[in-house]
Amino acid sequence: MVKRRIRNVIKQVFLSEEENQKLLNRMKQDSFSNFSIFARKQLLKPDFETWLVSFPEYQTLTNRLLFIGRTINSIAKSATQFGKISPQDLMELGQLMEELVEHVEKQIREDKQRVAKK
Repeated sequence: MVKRRIRNVIKQVFLSEEENQKLLNRMKQDSFSNFSIFARKQLLKPDFETWLVSFPEYQTLTNRLLFIGRTINSIAKSATQFGKISPQDLMELGQLMEELVEHVEKQIREDKQRVAKK
């Protein structure tokens, strides 16, 4: 059975490079990475507000997790394409997982210290 798209009407918008950059900046500011979702929210609900909740103390951990996740995804993609994982990739996965655990444990220790000081 073929599943039909709920949203099947396409709307196009032509932008200059400068306008596109402003749009991308606005999307980033409002924490959207998907233009379609952002456009629907802005066009159909003009009073829609977005709030950015920021935890700067977790930024380093977040960046590291993003890097590790991307690396793991690239290894998974390679494994899917070729049907096997090389010994080097397997070792890298192990190292990344160890690094992930270290970063999370470090963050937990820092959080406990911060809470204890309050």
